[in-house]
Amino acid sequence: MSHQDLANTSWAIAKLAFCHRPLLNAIAAAAIRQSVELVPQDLANTAWAFAMFSFCHEPLLESIAAASIPMISQFTPQNLANTAWAFDILEVCDAPLMHAISAQALRSISEFGAQPLANLAGCSTPLPGHAEF
Repeated sequence: MSHQDLANTSWAIAKLAFCHRPLLNAIAAAAIRQSVELVPQDLANTAWAFAMFSFCHEPLLESIAAASIPMISQFTPQNLANTAWAFDILEVCDAPLMHAISAQALRSISEFGAQPLANLAGCSTPLPGHAEF
């Protein structure tokens, strides 16, 4: 499967609420192997899909974080919000990733629509360097 096929499959099974742990483990293993090929939307959608099932596959999330940080400037507001939301739902605190998301969100805040902004603001883990309300 291509990197886009993996991300699309993850997204589709989450939308269908088809939680099949062996399939999720297989997707995670393949996504880890292909993580350097994943584009921002693939990374965000894969993290989002696993969060929809509350399936915390730590090696996958570490791989997503590592691949996301160098290309964080390419993330759309929706990609940023979905990634932050997924890590928050899965209760995975990856400080370097959260710092990168926070910095990029501040640089691109004027591009955020209401939904991505609400999703980002709704994360229970405060973004680094920002006061809690």
